[in-house]
Amino acid sequence: MTQRRPEFMVALGLLPPYSESDVKKAYREKARRLHPDAGGDAEAFKALRAAYERALDHLVFHQSRRTWLGNRVERYCQRQTLMAFVESYGGECELHRPSSYHVVEYGLDFADMMREIVFVRLTGPEVTDQTLALLQEQGSITEEIQSLDLSDSEVTDGGMRHLAQLDRLRFVDLRGTVLTREGLWFLSQMRQIEWLHLQGTRVSFWDRWKLRRSAPHLRIATRETDTAPSPDWSSDEQIFRGLENMWRGSSPRKRSGWLQPLF
Repeated sequence: MTQRRPEFMVALGLLPPYSESDVKKAYREKARRLHPDAGGDAEAFKALRAAYERALDHLVFHQSRRTWLGNRVERYCQRQTLMAFVESYGGECELHRPSSYHVVEYGLDFADMMREIVFVRLTGPEVTDQTLALLQEQGSITEEIQSLDLSDSEVTDGGMRHLAQLDRLRFVDLRGTVLTREGLWFLSQMRQIEWLHLQGTRVSFWDRWKLRRSAPHLRIATRETDTAPSPDWSSDEQIFRGLENMWRGSSPRKRSGWLQPLF
């Protein structure tokens, strides 16, 4: 029986046998068309990026199972350390759901070990700029964070620079903080951020209006009832949602191009 291609290889347009150079080439070709800076769909680009990361992970795993498992165990320990740090401030973390592919490929225990931290809540007066500095010191594991709740904390404009390494950060709740236009400007330079809650901050209506003009992709929430979109997707859902957006927003000619392997 012919083995079904993994969906991330389908998303990249690749047929077996797979190589690292083929994966990187396919990603570069599609990223040029789908990157938001080139007029592409942001969700489709995220799906492509997720497919690319999983494809590389797949190759590494099959090339050296022992090395792969060692790296995953190390990252799991880093994740546990980060969670303990957040909990020491009375905060909480949420993990994304296990990937069905990881369950089938590696087993349930290892699939659970690979669940990433997608949401962190650090709220209240005990949370300061120093807390964010210590969060930054947790290392590359913080790159998993997609949503960060800092509401009613004592963070200031100066603390925003400690968020620079959170490359996947999309949603930030800053309601009830003393954030001003200076901190808002820094956050606006992090182009991956999609949503900010600014109720009760020192950011003026005029500053919010200017931000909406300069960064139309960024949604600004100002009501108490507004909540951040949920980041709790599995990597399967990221790929399928992104592919769906790509398919719906394209012509038949473009669709046929996606279905062809990039060799």
